[in-house]
Amino acid sequence: MTDPTLIAEVFVHPDFCSIVSFFVCGYTGIMLAFGWTSGWWRLAKHYRRTTQKGEAWFHAFFVYVGLMRYGSALAFSATAEGLFLEAYLPIRVGHPPLFFPWADVSIERVDYMIRSSYQFRFAKVAGVDVEMSVRLGDKILAEAALRGAVNVPVVE
Repeated sequence: MTDPTLIAEVFVHPDFCSIVSFFVCGYTGIMLAFGWTSGWWRLAKHYRRTTQKGEAWFHAFFVYVGLMRYGSALAFSATAEGLFLEAYLPIRVGHPPLFFPWADVSIERVDYMIRSSYQFRFAKVAGVDVEMSVRLGDKILAEAALRGAVNVPVVE
């Protein structure tokens, strides 16, 4: 049987508290750096979400925000009003949820040698694009049309 006082001593031991504090601060610092490097903070300055999020969420497997690849750590939702973008819980630190009104969004299709993607650009923040697979982009645009969006940008 384990002595309860021994367990309590471990959790209040200065070395244990220092190690936990080091990892929590380190993780937070890394996530804040990712948010700053990718341009997420610049997007959040103008497009931080203050409205309710959409109903249907699409999970991304190939997404870049600025120069950072987020892989499958982001989710998208489309409504008649605009596009929602949210990071999953492990990286949500430094990545507040975003909402882009369709009026501020332009979309360009980019063809590379072996793949194609959509680049979503935003009127208030130049130089920070969200690049995703054509398949995901088509799903988002179809969902927006289904929800009654009238000013969804046309892919150029």
